Amino acid sequence: MPVVQISWSGKTMIERGRHRVALERLIANNPVVGLVGARQVGKTTLARDVAGRRAGPTHFFDLDDL
Repeated sequence: MPVVQISWSGKTMIERGRHRVALERLIANNPVVGLVGARQVGKTTLARDVAGRRAGPTHFFDLDDL
């Protein structure tokens, strides 16, 4: 899998083009989208990547502290 540099944090991550496209489609059709999954798999990184490509406001809600 290719590794790409993400500029917002300086961290590297595995390219997740298919996941990004799927998430962008969901966001285009739904006012609220949740990402759930195991810890440390890249959910927040993917969300920030997609949010950085969109115009307008984006809101993040972290459920780790509940």
